[in-house]
Amino acid sequence: MEITRPPVRVGIVGSEAFTLNECANELNLEGYELKFCPSLKFKEEANNDIFIVGMSEFADANNLASWKSTSHPFLILGIDNLPQDLEILSALNSAVGYIRSAPTLTEILLNLRLGLYWHNERELYSKRISNIETKIESNRIIGIAVGVLMNNYGESEQHVFDSLKTISRNKQRRISSVAEEIITKLNEHNHADIKLNSLSNLQTWLTANITIKQR
Repeated sequence: MEITRPPVRVGIVGSEAFTLNECANELNLEGYELKFCPSLKFKEEANNDIFIVGMSEFADANNLASWKSTSHPFLILGIDNLPQDLEILSALNSAVGYIRSAPTLTEILLNLRLGLYWHNERELYSKRISNIETKIESNRIIGIAVGVLMNNYGESEQHVFDSLKTISRNKQRRISSVAEEIITKLNEHNHADIKLNSLSNLQTWLTANITIKQR
């Protein structure tokens, strides 16, 4: 019998974040239920798994302080419009990921999955990536690796990302480190597509090509 997973509840906060309503149906089909939060009070009371917060939300000092201290995982929408304000920058370090102002559906899905991954890792191991540039670069590298593997194996973004999580756990490596090794190894071969498809499936290729963490 097929097991149905409950939807991931995504709180949407901030005026520009409300534009995500346009892709609400597509996100719902992928297992994400959007809940639009019109106020800070509703945000605090809502039972959500993760938030997407528009950059405008941080213009208010009270909102800024609340997000800086919240235990809820949240993504920032509009990172390409980031103001050079030290107080805002320090608050954004609490975020689990960043999305540009006009993201594609694939970008939203990938950042939601990465954000939940970073949050779970932080909760389990009391670790966090506190540098904004490091988070953005890590997400970019993972996104490139996921895209290449999707293209070569014809698998869904969810399947590829789950495979990366599995191999990172098996090899005792961070998922961003695994993604970086994938890109490096593919760049070493002029015929990367032939190299990828020379083995029967994605998990087989990852197992054979990703090195285990050195103790």
